[in-house]
Amino acid sequence: MKFIFSILVLMLTSVWVSLGQITDTMFVLPEFSVKERRMLYFNAGSNGSAIDTTYIQRNPAATLGDILLHNSTLHVDAYGVGTASVSARGLGSKRTPVIWNGFNLQGVSGHDVDVATIQGFMVDNVQIETGSSSALFGSGAAGGVVYIDNKPMIGTPNQARVNVGMGSYGRYMGGSMVQWGNPNYKGTLRLMYETADNDFAYQADYLNPKTKEVTHVDTTQVNAARHQFELMSDHHIRINPFHSLQVHLWFQDVNRQIAPTVKDVVGKKTADALQLDQNYRASTQWSYRKGIVNTAVRTALLTTRTHYTKPSTGEDTQTDGNSWITEAEATVNPADELSFNMGVHYTYEDCESSSYGSWNERNRGAVFGSTRYQNDQSGTRVTLNGRLEHIEMEKYPFTWTVGLHQAIVGPLALVAKAGTSYRVPSFNDLYWVSSYAVGNPNLKPEEGINYEAGLQLKLASDGVKLEAGTSLFGMDMKNWMNWAPREDGMYTVMNIDSAKIRGFEAQGVLTLGTEQQSIALRGGYTYLDARDPKTDNYLSYVPMHKGSLSVTGTYNGLQLLVNRTESSKLPVNAANSDYLRGYVVYDCGIYKSVALSTADFNIGLKVQNLTDQQYQNRQYYPMPGRQYLLTLAVRLM
Repeated sequence: MKFIFSILVLMLTSVWVSLGQITDTMFVLPEFSVKERRMLYFNAGSNGSAIDTTYIQRNPAATLGDILLHNSTLHVDAYGVGTASVSARGLGSKRTPVIWNGFNLQGVSGHDVDVATIQGFMVDNVQIETGSSSALFGSGAAGGVVYIDNKPMIGTPNQARVNVGMGSYGRYMGGSMVQWGNPNYKGTLRLMYETADNDFAYQADYLNPKTKEVTHVDTTQVNAARHQFELMSDHHIRINPFHSLQVHLWFQDVNRQIAPTVKDVVGKKTADALQLDQNYRASTQWSYRKGIVNTAVRTALLTTRTHYTKPSTGEDTQTDGNSWITEAEATVNPADELSFNMGVHYTYEDCESSSYGSWNERNRGAVFGSTRYQNDQSGTRVTLNGRLEHIEMEKYPFTWTVGLHQAIVGPLALVAKAGTSYRVPSFNDLYWVSSYAVGNPNLKPEEGINYEAGLQLKLASDGVKLEAGTSLFGMDMKNWMNWAPREDGMYTVMNIDSAKIRGFEAQGVLTLGTEQQSIALRGGYTYLDARDPKTDNYLSYVPMHKGSLSVTGTYNGLQLLVNRTESSKLPVNAANSDYLRGYVVYDCGIYKSVALSTADFNIGLKVQNLTDQQYQNRQYYPMPGRQYLLTLAVRLM
């Protein structure tokens, strides 16, 4: 804790020293993020999409999981309420990292990110890139990347925001944000608190795997309350015309009860499990831009603490993990049509858990490089990326990506990409020790090859804007790490599985009208044929069909939103002997904005699961039925 505190003091001191060098004389320095530019600038052939910032602003109580569920083709696995993970192209959360201001948030212990605990109010932008990005972002970026960031707001007016909300099942939330600064500095402070009882009624069936007897459950969820507090502080500084500095601090405290599953209810097990999660995140980035060279050095400390207890069984597990990440890179533009990017990366990881039996650490280093060629006359853009990583002096697979964006006619373009991916084992995979499971220190990294091709269309004219994209893709994975029982009944993880995935994606946004009066249609669809080639069975919890469609109408400050989300049935085991039924869920909302000279007001009423569907994303984890949420957002200028 003293080490973490020292880092925070160091970062805050750097902000204070830099502020002392800043005057009100405005320096002209274009705002950019080198890391974000690497994702967008050196990633030709990708089918990426950005979440509409209006949706985030009008839904201050939405989590990142909510945002992705209703605005993307990604699959969100929700373990009831309060816990969720995201999966791109059927590869699961461990192969779909969430990147925050250039740093991978996947935890050291399990390589998971709980998108239900990240509030949309805490971020400014959400960008989605599907397909392999390991050559750009390293381990785990096989299915896609969710990129969230806090944009530099230098030059914008100072403002303050207050959000409050209340809803069904004892849900209350409140948040505030204040931005201040001068022409060369902008600081942002955000606070958020939310509490919910989550005591919703549900119905579900439990199938006994031995007797095949079906038990119907009609009850109210218990032991499901959650309390969450978040604090984030961002500082963007122009030191002089060539140098800039960013500092980000983010603290999360999530205290939640672990609700019983349907199986637990049938077995009449005591529901008393609790889990406390605390995340301490601090990062800083120095950037230099002059002439044809852009340089950046960034570092971050990501600390996670998890404490799980279940008094009725005596379980008590404490896990503490740390990641210290440092990266330096430079982008050189020797000509208008040619760019090069090169850099080095180092990560130090350590983790201590009562389930490991010992303290463990790991050193990871990498070198990476990218090339971009663009010919505006022919409409050609080509990118090449490569990355070589070493872990504890052991060489890991070289990963590469080649991408193409080629204009065909008018606003229509052909996009194509091919590359490789990899994922290193988590500390849980390597070192877990308990009475029922044991890790495997001899695991090999997962490896994969990915390829895709599609079309992109971008069209804009008076009162009409259309953006659409399609993609046919394939992925082949080997050394797939999977937990399975041994002959003695103990569970362990081995490189025994593989995966073969073929699919199709389509997404688009059509907007008609003006900013004051418009109608927008947003849709997305994903088809996935994800199988284990050894058995030809479908991969667990990968829907074959996933789609969403939303209609948003705006008229002079009044907005109406209707969203439809659909998923086909989900196989719940490797043998495909049981499935969760598919579902269709409707959400709707009405919002009214009022703009005054010094303040903006937005009041909204949202109804989720309008038709009160009884469904599950994970077997025996029921989702809530119809629920209401009333919000008020105020912006002071």
